[in-house]
Amino acid sequence: GAKLLAYSTILDTVMSKENSCHFSLPQLAKAAGASHSPSALLPANRMQGLRGGCGPLFNSRAVHHSGRLLPRHPLRQQEEQLKENVYRSITHDVDHVIQLLEVMTRGSGHQLASVFLDRVAPHSQPSVWPPEDSQKYSLEWDLKVKRCFDTHPILWQILLLISRAPAGLVICAPVIRSQLAVLSQQWQRCTTGIRTTAYPQLLGDCLTLMECITLAKWLPRGLAVGELLPYISPHEAFLCLRAVYGFLKENFNSLMARRQCGEIKSNGYTEVVRGVLIRNIDKLGSVYARLLTS
Repeated sequence: GAKLLAYSTILDTVMSKENSCHFSLPQLAKAAGASHSPSALLPANRMQGLRGGCGPLFNSRAVHHSGRLLPRHPLRQQEEQLKENVYRSITHDVDHVIQLLEVMTRGSGHQLASVFLDRVAPHSQPSVWPPEDSQKYSLEWDLKVKRCFDTHPILWQILLLISRAPAGLVICAPVIRSQLAVLSQQWQRCTTGIRTTAYPQLLGDCLTLMECITLAKWLPRGLAVGELLPYISPHEAFLCLRAVYGFLKENFNSLMARRQCGEIKSNGYTEVVRGVLIRNIDKLGSVYARLLTS
């Protein structure tokens, strides 16, 4: 209904090529220290070139999606008005967009998660941990998802918002799986003998991903490796992410059956993290005590 249309309008706008200059990495960096008021930007949207991401605003055939979320017939007058109202409420301020989505998702994030998945990973199977041997979820597919996030970094903030409701992140499980697969492989290719902090963008993506998974309560305490990542080597980061990947792949159905993480055996994967902590005990002694001692 109306919310699906609103979510689609917002995501299509922030992900459109025409608006890439407003929601690119430099713009995200500026947003953190912005002193202007988001409301002051409302009249400036059209002057600064902020355009509807679905092409001509009232042309339903120009909407980029598989067709399962919005009807393909011409938009009715009330739908046109709703879309126009939502579009006018979007500014090029990243924080304002996230605040708008936060207000809209109070109570449930299912619809936002569905639209998000449709834009980032169309034709995927929601709520199912993708099979390793499926051609659809090959490395090429995973890289496509990763590239989408690299092109539109605001998607990380939207994914964080979705992860506040664990059921919403379940819908985005294919996205989580693709990110884990690609990020772990990127760490494997990095130079050894240095810290992960030498790769700030890669480290930042990993920290945000782990925050999403932790917020959704998908991991036992011993696998909450986010706080380790800035203090270890790229190879150790690869080992930690592969342990998280293996645990989720093996136990995803149990987690979706609402079993508590503490009830699921994770000894093999936790031992990998224990080994990393022991090798860096001088820096991570307090983390070892917190994660791996009862």
